[in-house]
Amino acid sequence: MRSLFGGSNVDRLQEQEVLPVDVAPAMDVAGAGKQQMGGWRKRNGGVKRQGKKKHIDQELGNVAVLVSLGRSGTSFMSRMLGEVLPGSLFQEFFVLAMEKNAEGRGANLKNLEDVENPAERMLEELRFMRSLRPSRNFFVGGKWKPWVQNDKFRDAVAMVAQRKWPVVLSTRNFLDRFISANRHYNHKDVPFNCIKGSANEKECLEKQRTKVYLNPNRVLQVLEQDTQKMRTMKQWLDEAGATYTITSYESWAFGPVQRRQREIQRVVDFICQDLPNKRHVNASLLENPFFTKGSSKSQPERVLNYVTIMDALQDTKYEILLHRGDSPRDDYQEKLLNYSKP
Repeated sequence: MRSLFGGSNVDRLQEQEVLPVDVAPAMDVAGAGKQQMGGWRKRNGGVKRQGKKKHIDQELGNVAVLVSLGRSGTSFMSRMLGEVLPGSLFQEFFVLAMEKNAEGRGANLKNLEDVENPAERMLEELRFMRSLRPSRNFFVGGKWKPWVQNDKFRDAVAMVAQRKWPVVLSTRNFLDRFISANRHYNHKDVPFNCIKGSANEKECLEKQRTKVYLNPNRVLQVLEQDTQKMRTMKQWLDEAGATYTITSYESWAFGPVQRRQREIQRVVDFICQDLPNKRHVNASLLENPFFTKGSSKSQPERVLNYVTIMDALQDTKYEILLHRGDSPRDDYQEKLLNYSKP
């Protein structure tokens, strides 16, 4: 049986995410179309509905897709959506199926180049999830991360657009992502996050004191690759006329509860645009210790050679990614990616 993640139980087992070390070179996507987002378009800094297009898949029912790079917080986001949309399933699109072990964990594809038909694989995973949730009132969805910048994955974006699935394009501070990836690969015993008020918070915080070393000669290359990949995905979505909105992990996980609540509610409204009844994001949910980041570490507390990394990024466009607090800014979206704030 396959292992499943997401859904309405915040105590479910944590998912293993794998970020490929080698990132494929970006495709030339010059001449991308205008920013036409299916049945939605940017207007006055927000997203405005156009016409009465329906976004409920005739075969699969309610579908939603989360697109991001690996180590960008989609497990956190999918669990949050699972609380707001009870009974829904959000699974990795490109994870190998395996026998469920005692920990309920699966294995990730190591080489996405081996995926012959990404679009068909996405459909296969969604059909499997729909078989587990036959009621079309439940959402089935996928976490799409990462992707290879080739025609096969570009065609998969076109398929998503053709079927009018709502897409949530999410980003995370690229330097924080790089730190998280290094920790994931080199310090597997260190937990991703410590849950505030939990029984093992003290032990968790002790483990999180482990700092990672970042290669200063590689950091700029990685940040540039991340920037290019996210720009390319947005161009693909625009070219295909996909229905999508943009958000960030920072806006879901950090900052005042009311501000987080507004952003999550906006994304939920976008996903549920064709449902008759509104789904409400309660502030009490965001105050749940599972969804708070009170025990998170700032960059200097996580990076052994942080001063060297600061020197490497100083006076570059990536200097904006440096932060010493526990509430990182997300204006990198506009300044690095030319994303308009919703």
